[in-house]
Amino acid sequence: MNAVVIASARSRRGKAALEAVPALLRERRVDVIDTVLTDGRKELDRAIERCLHAHRDSCIVVCGGDGTLSKAMRHFVRRDRILGAVPAGTGNSFARGLGIESFEQAADAIAFGKETSVDVACIDKKRYFSNFASIGIDATIASKASAPVKKALGQIAYGAVGLLPVLRYRPFRTKIRWKGHTLEAQTAQIIVACGRYYGVQPISEDAGSRSGQLTVFLRDASSGLDMVQTYLALVTGKQTSLRGVHLWSTPHAVKIRTKRKVAVALDGSPYGRTPVRIELVPRAVRVMVPDTVAVDLAS
Repeated sequence: MNAVVIASARSRRGKAALEAVPALLRERRVDVIDTVLTDGRKELDRAIERCLHAHRDSCIVVCGGDGTLSKAMRHFVRRDRILGAVPAGTGNSFARGLGIESFEQAADAIAFGKETSVDVACIDKKRYFSNFASIGIDATIASKASAPVKKALGQIAYGAVGLLPVLRYRPFRTKIRWKGHTLEAQTAQIIVACGRYYGVQPISEDAGSRSGQLTVFLRDASSGLDMVQTYLALVTGKQTSLRGVHLWSTPHAVKIRTKRKVAVALDGSPYGRTPVRIELVPRAVRVMVPDTVAVDLAS
C-alpha cells in the first residue's frame, strides 16, 4: 500500500504524529510518498484535495483529533478513497471507535488491517461530522477550550474551563422531532451521535459507527446540580443510571429547536446555534481498521 500522511499542527499531538507515523508505516513496508503539516482548516482542505488528486492509489492518512478528522470527512463521503485515522488530539473519540488508540495501532491498521465503511452525519444539509454533535452547555465549554489549553492540559482541559460555565448556565426548553415522534423537555445538554464514544465512554451500549442509527441523549435539568451530575456521569460512563434521562436511537433525521438559541459544537469544535437538523449518512466513508475489530463496529 502507498500512503500520504497529513497532520494538523493545531492538534495536540499533530506534529509528533507527523514525525512518528511515516517511520512506523515504513517499518511495516508501507510506501509513504508524501507528508504534509497543515495549520488551520483551509490548509487542511487544500492538502487533502491536492493529495486525493495527485495520489489516486494512496491511502490518505490524517493525523489529528476529533475536530480535525471531522473537518476532513467531507472529502471522503461517498468517494472511492480510503481514510487512515491517526489519533493525535485531545479526545480521539472517532479513532477510538475504530479500535485505534495509539500511533502504533493506527500504523498496524493501515498496513495490516481491513477496509470497512462507517457512518457519518450531516448537519443542516451542509456540513459532515464524524462522531457527535453537542448542543447546550457542552458546546459552550468546547468554545472556551482553546487549542493551546487543550495542548497543555489534554482531556482535563474541558473540566478546567467548564466548571464556571456549568454553574452559571441556564437550562433551556427544547422540542426534538424525528419520524413519528416529538419530545419536549427542559435540559442543558443534547448529544446526537453517529459514532460510539463521547470522550472515552460509549454514549450507549448499542451506539456504533456502523449501527445505521443516530443516538440521541439528553437529561431533564432544572438546576446547576443537575448539570454537574450529568457532566460527571458522562465522563464516567454512568449516564444511563441518572433519573430523567432520554436516550434513543433512530435511522431518521432529528430536528432540534430550542426556546432560546443555544450553542452547537461538532466533535468538540464550535459550529453555530440552534435550530439544527441532523441526519445520518450510513456507510459513507471508507476507513482502515485493525483486523481484530473490522467486524465489531456496530456494537
